[in-house]
Amino acid sequence: MLKASDAVAGDLYGCAVSLSDSLLVVGSIGDDDRGTDAGAAYLYQRTRNGWAERDKLVANDDAAAGDQFGYSVALHQGLAVVGAPFKRTQGSASGAAYVFRCNAAGCGKATPLVPAARLSPFDQFGLSVAVRGSTVAVGAPGAKAVDLFARRDGSWRWLQRFDAGPEA
Repeated sequence: MLKASDAVAGDLYGCAVSLSDSLLVVGSIGDDDRGTDAGAAYLYQRTRNGWAERDKLVANDDAAAGDQFGYSVALHQGLAVVGAPFKRTQGSASGAAYVFRCNAAGCGKATPLVPAARLSPFDQFGLSVAVRGSTVAVGAPGAKAVDLFARRDGSWRWLQRFDAGPEA
């Protein structure tokens, strides 16, 4: 059975999962290490004997109670994306999303993804995330939008916002 080394009741471990090659990321929005329900995600690697925990992912910035980091996770070719849709970046539940470069040894520091449009309360940026190659999509259902990012010249850049329009 796969479980986090520091999991306790109420961590909601397994709320989101993503698998790519020999790596697995598991969200745990109820993790309380950085505040009640601040959240975390865990990286595992497949070995000959099963799965081994390699790292615990957290936001490097001002993680706070209620962020629910790990609500959404995506993994592709060693690139992990983790959403924290209830983070108070620019008001209640405006949200956040982070990118990690991972390998069999663990992950580097979190890089926050910053959309061009200012976030508003209840945008829930990071409620859904996807990654393919060096392109990341982040859903913000409260804003009726999806933001697209790409890694260019060594840094993450916002590319485009897909907007559902006023009728949606």
